[in-house]
Amino acid sequence: MTTQIISLDSDANLHESVGEFFLITSAEEAPEYAGFDIGVIKARSQGDSTLLSTPNDYHDTRGLLLTADSTVSEVQAVLDQALVNLFVIYVADFKDGRVFSLVRQLRKISEQAEIIIAGEFGVDQAAYFYKSGANGFAVSSDKVVTLKSTLDDLKTAHAGTSAGALPMFR
Repeated sequence: MTTQIISLDSDANLHESVGEFFLITSAEEAPEYAGFDIGVIKARSQGDSTLLSTPNDYHDTRGLLLTADSTVSEVQAVLDQALVNLFVIYVADFKDGRVFSLVRQLRKISEQAEIIIAGEFGVDQAAYFYKSGANGFAVSSDKVVTLKSTLDDLKTAHAGTSAGALPMFR
């Protein structure tokens, strides 16, 4: 299973890639994460895949799947025991603003981590997620063009060209 990922670097340049994500779980079926293709691993392998896990089963993983209900103390408990350089935050409802706070807190905890937003977020919210500290978005292929267009506007704002063009700044 693959998911389209749109990411931004520190200069707000867009990058497009495809990622394969797995959830380590004991459940018989993968949870329903709308718009986010996710596979299930019943037993760990020695491969170099990015593994996502729930906080109950995180040892030897490099990624952590979080929701708006996840707390910083839960994340810190994981980081105390395992190296995590990827956080995927699943947004269940675009009206839940707690995710913005979680992203800011994660960025403070781990400056170099990749923070990917997935799920039911509004594509127009992507700029706010980026400003909060997220640097990637997992979206279905039908939303890629709209997301890239939304994020492309950040390049102008990031460079300061739009604000600098106003007469009062000359």
